[in-house]
Amino acid sequence: MVILDDAPLRATAIRINLEALERPLIGGERFSIDHPRWRHRLYEIKKISGDAIQFRPPLREAVTAGTSLIFVIPNASCAPLAT
Repeated sequence: MVILDDAPLRATAIRINLEALERPLIGGERFSIDHPRWRHRLYEIKKISGDAIQFRPPLREAVTAGTSLIFVIPNASCAPLAT
């Protein structure tokens, strides 16, 4: 599944290609995006309206059309705290 339009940093809604889904979205699903700079970041769908989804938290990095969403095994990259 891919993003249909570019989305800026801190966006909370994107359009996606729903044809790639095996079953309809209902909200609450988690997905990740492998951002070029910040790597994998986890998001959760809050609302679906047509081919648009609203999610939280806001995007941690701008994304371009064609960026893949990972639903099968979403993951997040975390850095340890400096001591």
